[in-house]
Amino acid sequence: MKAKVGAAALAVAFSGAVFTGGASAGTVNLQNQGDTAFGTPAWAREVAYTIDGEAQDSVAGLFRLEDTLSGREILAWCVELLQELNLPGEYDVNAISPTAAVAANLNKLFTTSYDMVVVEGESRGQTRNKAAGFQVAIWEIVSEGDGDLDLDEGSFILTGAEKNGVISNAQKYLDRLENDTDVEYTYDFYSSDESQDLVEANRVVAAVPVPAAGLLLLSGLAGFGALRRRRKS
Repeated sequence: MKAKVGAAALAVAFSGAVFTGGASAGTVNLQNQGDTAFGTPAWAREVAYTIDGEAQDSVAGLFRLEDTLSGREILAWCVELLQELNLPGEYDVNAISPTAAVAANLNKLFTTSYDMVVVEGESRGQTRNKAAGFQVAIWEIVSEGDGDLDLDEGSFILTGAEKNGVISNAQKYLDRLENDTDVEYTYDFYSSDESQDLVEANRVVAAVPVPAAGLLLLSGLAGFGALRRRRKS
């Protein structure tokens, strides 16, 4: 949650390219749900890495936040290491968007692996490692732009997360980017001059079609009801 990244790398990652948002532009006032931004349960781990050759350490994981204007829970991820996370604070919604390359890889990451982190119920320890790995994968994608996604080289290099399994999880998610999936998400980007920029993913739930047999049953029941009304009259 505390780190710095070169301004050039950030400019490459976010340049105003079109990326589907889940809501129209506006503002939200974000605050922690609990004592920290990670809330309860805290799905986060400490990690060490280098960014543009500079050694850093941070806490990687899922932010459990709340919009004070609507009271809505927001599960967010950091897409900027330029600033610290400073809450409470006002954020602009969808005022920024990533480049085409970053947008494509972020979308692949969420559609192929997000459910493995936030949907599948597992023990807290495993989920902390998965959430931290997912955040690291986001940092790798954002930091490298259209470059190779390799945690051992490039602008962002993960150096100290072997013992708790964060590296293996992050690499697993990056390796899954080429997988095909029918899952669909929309995204909201939250930007602030005083705090880290964030992204929230919202899964698109397709309408469940009514089977043909079900339609026949419904029409039969409707006809039965009409018949009863005629008999009573």
